Amino acid sequence: MRGTSFCLRLALLALGVSLATGCGNTSPAESTRAKSPPKVVSKAPDVQTPWWQAEYQHLSRGPFGKSPASIEEAQEKLDWLTEPAEAPPSVEGDCVGGGATPGRFYLMALAFLAKGTPEDFVRMAGSNKLPVRLMGLWCLTQADPRAAVPLLKQRLAGREELTVFPGGCCGSTITEGEWAMRLLRNRHYMRMMPPAQPLLPPDELATLDRQRRGTP
Repeated sequence: MRGTSFCLRLALLALGVSLATGCGNTSPAESTRAKSPPKVVSKAPDVQTPWWQAEYQHLSRGPFGKSPASIEEAQEKLDWLTEPAEAPPSVEGDCVGGGATPGRFYLMALAFLAKGTPEDFVRMAGSNKLPVRLMGLWCLTQADPRAAVPLLKQRLAGREELTVFPGGCCGSTITEGEWAMRLLRNRHYMRMMPPAQPLLPPDELATLDRQRRGTP
């Protein structure tokens, strides 16, 4: 019997079976490592810096005209813009004129975006002064597009006029309602490089535009 047991042991060892573990030639430590779950490395969320931060830092130093250094300075310049009440206010984008440089309205807007909050822009959008409303609506459309949509819809019937230079040398006179419609169609209106980003589906935009124009 003892000889049979010894022969059996030799046969099992020849087959590579471990009598201690019953798992072939895998050691206990190796077996433990094989069964341990893979480590999960947590990754910090990717928080994207708003586009206007870098733009403001660049343009607050010039050389193509400087963005205001504070929101107070921006507000002072915006108040000055509202003074000639008899003429439509001029609203310029980021690349206008023969030199293709940022316009005055755009430079002020960067300061408001960099120093202000969406709550500030909502208050501005309710101003009784057209340039302040235009600034508030544009800044809110950049900072919080979802919050801007209902306010833009409210202004679609606006009939006050402004002269707009979205890019290049040619401007046109439009109503506040058309301004709001253009922002609904393209969040990046007044900026030359980014592709158009509508705030609403095409069919809803078409319906709103027909209602604004009074056409069936």
